[in-house]
Amino acid sequence: MLCPHCNAEIADDAAICSYCDAILDEGFLSADVVTAPEAQMAAPQPYMEQDPLPDPEPDSGQHPAPGQDEPPALDRHETGGASDGTNILRMDPEQHKDTRIVSFDEIGARRNPAERAGLDSRSDGVSQPESQLDDFWGQIGLAFRRLRPLERIALITIGALILGAFLPWYTPRGRGSISGIEVNGWLTALLACGALVTFWVRVSLRIVLLVLVQVGLIVGAALVAGFALMNPGSNTVSFGIYFTLLAGGIAAVFSLMAAVKA
Repeated sequence: MLCPHCNAEIADDAAICSYCDAILDEGFLSADVVTAPEAQMAAPQPYMEQDPLPDPEPDSGQHPAPGQDEPPALDRHETGGASDGTNILRMDPEQHKDTRIVSFDEIGARRNPAERAGLDSRSDGVSQPESQLDDFWGQIGLAFRRLRPLERIALITIGALILGAFLPWYTPRGRGSISGIEVNGWLTALLACGALVTFWVRVSLRIVLLVLVQVGLIVGAALVAGFALMNPGSNTVSFGIYFTLLAGGIAAVFSLMAAVKA
């Protein structure tokens, strides 16, 4: 037969259309049928034994003193979801310099031995020297990110000062160029390396007075290039001397500015 409501083909003795749920035979609905809520009320409920309530925890007796407010609860939106209130985006480099950030693979490996075995197998594929090299450059990058903007500029210009010692300082007649390291540029490179070491000691230990030693070494390195500029002899001065003098001046200025802002 066909359903008079949706014209779907259904069984001849169907009382309800299985497609549109239309009631075709109202004879099966009688007053003796108990509705669903009444059936639930009439049906006996099975007895379910409930677990006893846990005993209340004993009072430790530690209460805030009168007039002393309780510590405020940490907001997950303010703490980034961490329970101790530490947000990786707001970590102080000096306060959390010993904090080690682990990856999700390491966290899962601690909980699951199978994941630990997989992590070990992946780490076995990396040679130890390569891993140590990655850790070294990672530490260098982390230390550079901890620097203030003025300190970064001072560091870059000190590196440029070292580079200037290897650039051409003179261009003699009839032959190629002469680099600074072949003449007095080696002294410039030596003093600039001393300034670089002093810089890292100063920013690591936060000893402001070391900036005087750092600036003195930078000025000394630049003076070597200055003397080479004033006494070229029969040679023609090349761009390397000017580059060294410019890098030395910028490094000295920004080193002083970084120390004042610290």
